[in-house]
Amino acid sequence: MDNTSHFYDIVIAGETSIGKSEILHRLVNGKSSIFSIPGTVSVDSKTYVCQLDQRNIQFLIRDISAQERCRPVLEYFFPLAAGFVLAFDLTNRNSFSELTCWLDRIKSKGPPNVCVVLVGNKSDLVDHREISRTEAEEFAQQHHLTYFETSVKTGENIQKAFQILARMVWEATKIESFGIEQLKSEFKISKQRVVELQERLDKERKQRDEELRKQIEVFQPTISELQKQLIQEKKQHELEMKKLQDDYERQLHQTKPKSTELQLLDENEIKEYERVENVGSGGGGSVFKVYKRQYFAIKEMKIQNANTSTLKSFIREYEIMNSLDHPNILKTYGLHISSTTIPPSIVLEYCPNHLGEAIKQSFLSNEDLVLYIYQIAEGMKFIHSHNVIHRDLKPSNILISDDGLIKICDFGISKVMSVEEQTMTGGIGTQKYMAPEVLNEEDYNEKADVYSFGVVLYYILTRGQVPNIKLADLFQRKKVELPSSFTDFSKTLINQCMEYDSSTRPSFQSIVEQIDNNHYNLVPLNETELSNVRKSIQEYKTQIPSY
Repeated sequence: MDNTSHFYDIVIAGETSIGKSEILHRLVNGKSSIFSIPGTVSVDSKTYVCQLDQRNIQFLIRDISAQERCRPVLEYFFPLAAGFVLAFDLTNRNSFSELTCWLDRIKSKGPPNVCVVLVGNKSDLVDHREISRTEAEEFAQQHHLTYFETSVKTGENIQKAFQILARMVWEATKIESFGIEQLKSEFKISKQRVVELQERLDKERKQRDEELRKQIEVFQPTISELQKQLIQEKKQHELEMKKLQDDYERQLHQTKPKSTELQLLDENEIKEYERVENVGSGGGGSVFKVYKRQYFAIKEMKIQNANTSTLKSFIREYEIMNSLDHPNILKTYGLHISSTTIPPSIVLEYCPNHLGEAIKQSFLSNEDLVLYIYQIAEGMKFIHSHNVIHRDLKPSNILISDDGLIKICDFGISKVMSVEEQTMTGGIGTQKYMAPEVLNEEDYNEKADVYSFGVVLYYILTRGQVPNIKLADLFQRKKVELPSSFTDFSKTLINQCMEYDSSTRPSFQSIVEQIDNNHYNLVPLNETELSNVRKSIQEYKTQIPSY
């Protein structure tokens, strides 16, 4: 065994609050801290020794604050480093987006051909992950980096990452050493010359250490100020979090569901649903596939978005869906809003596919298309019969159950119209599917959903295309250009639904009757397909409630 120790300077680089200090602590101490490790104020240095091919590889690892005030200190150490551990937070997209800037700094300020290992930290926080393994690996491959996903909590890959970096640095050093030995041989460098070189190196090291000491003295007042600022920011953060929690608790007490017939779930009941995977996320919250003797879906509102208005909207969505008992409306199984530890949640029927995905995957037959169009129209007919306007009808809000039933969902912006209300105002929904009167923020009624249905019908029949409608053409009342492959009946129905004047659009009652009488003309069908469609429609009609 070679007992000689080989010393190298290593820098852990990356944005603030990504866990660099925790990584260093876990590496050196072999375990995670039971206390929260504060972010580095300026420079934190620790030594670490690893065994490589029976050699002692000793690292002086520097964790340098990424704050702007410490940038001169950070860049001072870059030229001294033999290698870098470039880290980012898998739950923080901003830290990933800044990696290119960090690589540019390393390239411009670090030594030539420096060794870099890329580390994605917090791999254990699966539910909060914002960067997939595939996306991170593609970035690493693009920049010729070795990539590891690490967890301070479990210790995953932390030692391995530094072990690989040690080998990279040692191999690079061997190449440099080989060049020096060749020079010694070719030019017969004497022992005295070697001693002189060593003395010069020692002198340069002492000068460097002295310069570093002076730099630290210069930055000491700044460091003290940063420490004070950190304490103040921590106190402010604690106050803000306390206020947010208090506000949320007050809003929960102020916001009550209208009906006592609703299925309200307490904290223990909602915990019985085991999360399987995240199936969708948006600005208002996330949808999870869950399991409790069978699969369900849970729509969860973001607590940080909670206020009296958003809570009322969330409860209203549940109340609307709960009131619509129909085979083509997504079923609800309960509402949870009672605790401050679990976000407001709606338990829903789980459907594996939505119409947009099914259309794009091209596994639907012409028979399927006719049946789905018919079911969507029936579902919307039922919704309108209960004085509800959906206001966001589109393929991604139309699900398909395992048994082939259409399920209209996402009533988050739906509106229940009273007998006194005839119209409403204000653009809301998805622009490509919005009626002209909604886009123009004019008064509108349930016929806005009919226009959206016309766009959905176009999407289904073209198997994934949306009409190319320019706003100028729309307001000039130009008809949408329809493919020649469409049947005459399909063209007529789409044109009726997408009329500029909402008063001339048919009701869903009329649309259902037209499809019922002309379903064989929606798409080209052979005799076998036509027979199957007729049989399926008759079977479907037995499931529809009378209303």
